[in-house]
Amino acid sequence: MHQLFLHRPIRPSVPAKESSTLVFYRPTDDALHILPVSIKVKAEDHTAKNAVEEMIRYDRKAKYPFIPAGTHLKDLSIQDGTAIANFTGEVNQIKGGTSESLFIAMTVDTLTEFPNIKRVEFRAEGKPLQFQMDMTKQFMRDESYIQQTKT
Repeated sequence: MHQLFLHRPIRPSVPAKESSTLVFYRPTDDALHILPVSIKVKAEDHTAKNAVEEMIRYDRKAKYPFIPAGTHLKDLSIQDGTAIANFTGEVNQIKGGTSESLFIAMTVDTLTEFPNIKRVEFRAEGKPLQFQMDMTKQFMRDESYIQQTKT
C-alpha cells in the first residue's frame, strides 16, 4: 500500500494586525513653524480622521497647548480630492493671523499626507471658520511652514 502525504505550503508568519505609520504635524516650541510627527498605528487606524484626531491629542499633552480646549473633529468627508474638516465651535477661539495660519498649515499638511486628499475646506459646526482670513476657500498643501532641519 502506498501512503499519501499531503504537503501544505509553508506560509511565512504574518502578524494578525499590520501596523502603519501615521504622520501628523505639530507646532514648534516657538509656534512659528510646524514639524511632522510619525506614530505607529494599526493598519485600520491609518485614516485621515484619525491623523487629525492624533494631531489634536498630541497638542493637548503639550506644555503650552495651541488648539483651544474642547476642540474636536466632528466629522471628515472626502470628495473628489477635497477633505471637508468639520470641527467643534471651540476652534473659532484661535485668534491672530499667525496662530490661524499655523492651525491651517498643521491641518492641511496632516490631511494631504494621504494621497487621495489634495485640498482642505474648514468648517466649525458646519459653517466656515471665523478667522481673519477668508475661510470659504479651499487650502492646498503649503510646506513653507515646515521647519527645515539643519544638516
